[in-house]
Amino acid sequence: MCHDYGDRDRLDTIDRNTIGHVEERGWSVMHVPEDDLRPGWAFTVGLWHSHRQPELATFGLDIGTMKACLNVLGRQATDGWPPELDYERSHVIDGDPCCSRPSNRVGTRRSSVPRSLLPAPADSVRPSPLG
Repeated sequence: MCHDYGDRDRLDTIDRNTIGHVEERGWSVMHVPEDDLRPGWAFTVGLWHSHRQPELATFGLDIGTMKACLNVLGRQATDGWPPELDYERSHVIDGDPCCSRPSNRVGTRRSSVPRSLLPAPADSVRPSPLG
């Protein structure tokens, strides 16, 4: 999607919107709704490509909250304040603190997300257990 090969007129609305967001601000946020087996989750697309910042993901919250959280963190990262591992940051999710943790490595027994669903290297963002 990064390079226009002249076939963008054949892309669906979601792909065109994603490209537009990445071109406009350097990232987009995608989501996977919850189902009977897994919680919903959201992730960034383009932070690494555009800004050399790690892609981010968050899990198990309301889709709107997760998208808003990732947009705040994306904006902060591109403004020079990227999420730091194990560092609690306040006022990201409705004023509540959150903390970045490394995601499980793909293919380990601890990862319950199929390999095909994982985005590029990601840090997970979840509400802080301290808050």
